[in-house]
Amino acid sequence: DPEVWADLKKSIYRFGIVDPVFINMARGREYTLIGGHLRLAVAKECGLKTIPAVYVYIEDVEREKN
Repeated sequence: DPEVWADLKKSIYRFGIVDPVFINMARGREYTLIGGHLRLAVAKECGLKTIPAVYVYIEDVEREKN
């Protein structure tokens, strides 16, 4: 939704990234983004080089989806 994209972009310019993205580091899933896809995409468009991230270890792919 273009409106959601624009609102998030405005928020990032005003406040920065408030919520981190979530990255799975379980073996075989290393560096898999599991939460924050839109934040990451908008942050890239805004030219950010780094953003906050939380690294988790979830081995079960089905559990990872929840």
